[in-house]
Amino acid sequence: MSVMLKNPVLSGASALIEKLPQCIALWQRDTLEIIDESKLFEYMDGSGELYLAYRFDHAQVTEYIPAVESLPPISVQVYKMQLGQDAFGLLSLDWDGEPMKIADGSPGITPNTIPSHHALYGAGLLRAWAGQFYFRIMTYQESALAKAQICSLARILMKGLVIRDYPDLLNTLPLKVGAFYLLKYRVHFFRSYLVLNSLYYLAQENILHLDRDCQAVLAFYRSESSETVPLLIIQYPQSNRAHGALASFLQTWFPDQPKASENQNFFTKTFEGWTGCMQDADRCYITFEHSHPDSVQPFLQHLRRRHV
Repeated sequence: MSVMLKNPVLSGASALIEKLPQCIALWQRDTLEIIDESKLFEYMDGSGELYLAYRFDHAQVTEYIPAVESLPPISVQVYKMQLGQDAFGLLSLDWDGEPMKIADGSPGITPNTIPSHHALYGAGLLRAWAGQFYFRIMTYQESALAKAQICSLARILMKGLVIRDYPDLLNTLPLKVGAFYLLKYRVHFFRSYLVLNSLYYLAQENILHLDRDCQAVLAFYRSESSETVPLLIIQYPQSNRAHGALASFLQTWFPDQPKASENQNFFTKTFEGWTGCMQDADRCYITFEHSHPDSVQPFLQHLRRRHV
């Protein structure tokens, strides 16, 4: 039996999930549950920090209970974030999986620096984003029948939603720099240093002063000789915060380096290779693990030109 929700503040995800049918094939929908920030950690078994890092608003969840004991339940989770950028960021954390064509709304223009799909399926889990929403629909016992119902539920939820509001920083990424090519399936958007550390560990503390009002992209490039280098771009609300963040990074990683100044490039060798960094107005650029210093400078020069 479903619960009718009247709270206008939580109308986003609930309005979507109320579109779901009471029954699909051999499954029947259970009650609906609202998850706000106060309940998030309990629902996520203590791991709600990831969603808060992407500016979580609220979630609506339900489960489809099978009529046959041999079938597993199907869990449906709809997360509403503050912006579509945040919903996209959650999907961008992991591009692995089978691309699925789910959304039928206006696709907008997908930046050519990322994969073009908006939904991914693997091991019984479908992840997708559209509008301000991030979707997780899953079963713990994969089958062709369950997969078909999962995709059907996703199509109902995403029907008519517009896929747009991509982060502007995606358009900053060069497709090619010298011998290095962008790996589109390794482009990740985030705002939190905890997310950054899960993708590429920098330090235990928040040395780059990341916060929810920042935007950041971590992308990986590969050369024709199979050398892989990360590129980190962070945009801050003000240039003085970018300056302070780069100074903090240099102080932590390279305490013997001179103090940072805007538009000045830094090159230093570490155990992992050559690192280069630069502040340009409200942005910081850092690239790591180059085997030779000559490949660092073109990255920074290219990014400065694109920010003019």
